[in-house]
Amino acid sequence: MLDNSVNPDLECFDALPDTFKADGPTAGVIRTRMAQHIKTIQVVKYLRFTNVPPSLVERDFSKSTKMMYNYETRSLILKLADGAHEALKANIRTALTLALYNTGLNWLIIPTGSKRVRGGSCFKEPDESWVPRSHLPGRDRKWPTVVMEVGVSESIEKLKSDAVWWLANSVGQVKLVVIVSINQTSPEITFQTIVLDTATAIPTVRQSVTTSRVPKQPDAPITTSPAEPLIIRFEEMLCRQPVPPEQDLQISLGELETASRYAWMEQQL
Repeated sequence: MLDNSVNPDLECFDALPDTFKADGPTAGVIRTRMAQHIKTIQVVKYLRFTNVPPSLVERDFSKSTKMMYNYETRSLILKLADGAHEALKANIRTALTLALYNTGLNWLIIPTGSKRVRGGSCFKEPDESWVPRSHLPGRDRKWPTVVMEVGVSESIEKLKSDAVWWLANSVGQVKLVVIVSINQTSPEITFQTIVLDTATAIPTVRQSVTTSRVPKQPDAPITTSPAEPLIIRFEEMLCRQPVPPEQDLQISLGELETASRYAWMEQQL
């Protein structure tokens, strides 16, 4: 189980790894800092700025940069990503799109990508997100049902805090968060699904699948442990029980391994 005893709006900032920090009162300062760090990214890199006025975060600094902003503390996180992050994300997005088509559910789901969502005191941009097309009574359409966050295994606590933020701020309207942690120095990637435990309402890791292979041998076989597909339950994506032949969505072993292989190619591992 994950710790939900702390304020998720603050924990997402406190859980940052060894991160560059600076005042960011102007767009020029932020862009200069981004340019300084863009060439040293290993999968992802977080930049934290303080004293950032709300008017400044209404703009997009880069299409590949994700933002999280706390209106109360005026703190901003910029998440910079490299090719490994983007390759992994794109492959999983494609795999899930194919799963939706293969189960006939593609017209029931809207992919909302990195659409910004405002929670309690923060807004956040995911790496990917999906929401039902139909409006459900009592449900706020701003919240996706499934979210994906991609990061590095060296800062797994940041990814877990991101998952808790989505589940807690949406009060359960986000049903599942897929977190993907990429090892920065070795060909190893872990895919996890995080849900609220139905009995305790505590964020819990339901499934964890890890892919790996021998370093510096791109054609070597990939080991997947446990050897099982990643499952997104029908009711988590659609907020209702399936009607046969409707079924759960699966990202197969082959698709997990292909996504991993492309990420490792970008990392030159």
